[in-house]
Amino acid sequence: MGVLLAGLLLAAVGALTSWLGVGPFGWRYFKHGQSRIFIYNGTPHFALLDIDGNAFEVPPYRGRTYDVVGGDMAIHTRLQRVERNPDSGEFERTDTIDELEVRTFATERQNWLYHIAIPGSTCLAVTDVSALYGGSGGTLEIIRAVFPEARLQPLPYDDVLYPQDILPDKGVPPVIWVAVVNCTVLAEPEKALINLQLEIEAGRRLLELQRQSAATAAPP
Repeated sequence: MGVLLAGLLLAAVGALTSWLGVGPFGWRYFKHGQSRIFIYNGTPHFALLDIDGNAFEVPPYRGRTYDVVGGDMAIHTRLQRVERNPDSGEFERTDTIDELEVRTFATERQNWLYHIAIPGSTCLAVTDVSALYGGSGGTLEIIRAVFPEARLQPLPYDDVLYPQDILPDKGVPPVIWVAVVNCTVLAEPEKALINLQLEIEAGRRLLELQRQSAATAAPP
C-alpha cells in the first residue's frame, strides 16, 4: 500500500511540473535534485560541450562551473582546433572540429569534476588551501590527484577555484583550488606541494602588482 501511495505521489508531482511548464526537468529535479559540474579544459583547443541538450564552450586552459538537474547524464565533448597560422605565426581558432568523447554517468545531489584532456595534457591536483585562511599555520593538502585516465569523478565541494584564478586574500574554509600539475611531479606529492606553494606566491605577487598599477592609474 505504501509503495502504491508513493508511486501515485510521484506521478502527481510529475503531472504538476508538466502543468506548470517545467516538464521533465522539474520531475527530475524533484527526484534527483541538482548537481554541479566543475569543468576544466586542459587542452590548447576550444572545448565544445553538450550536456542535456545545452551547448556551450570552454576556452583553452580555462575552467567553468555548470549546474545540472540530476539523473542520467551524458557529456558530449568535441574539440575545435587551435593551430598556428603559417603566415602570421599566431595561434588561431580553425573550423576543424574533432570528436573527443561521450561520458555517461548518473548523478543525484552530487557534484563532479570533469577534466577535458588529450594525450600530453597535464594533470590536476584538487588542493585544500584552507590553511592560508584559517590562521592555523597549517600546510596545503592535495586531497585528490586527477590523472587523465580518471578525469570524471565525484567532488564533494560546492565551489572551487580554477587554475587561472589568483587565490583571494580572504576565504572561508574549505577553500579548494584545482591546480594544474605535471603528471610526473604529481606522482610525488611532496614535490607537487612545493611547486603549488611557489605558484601561489607568484600569483599573489602578481595580484599585488595589479593593485599597485590600478592605484597609480586611478585619477587623484
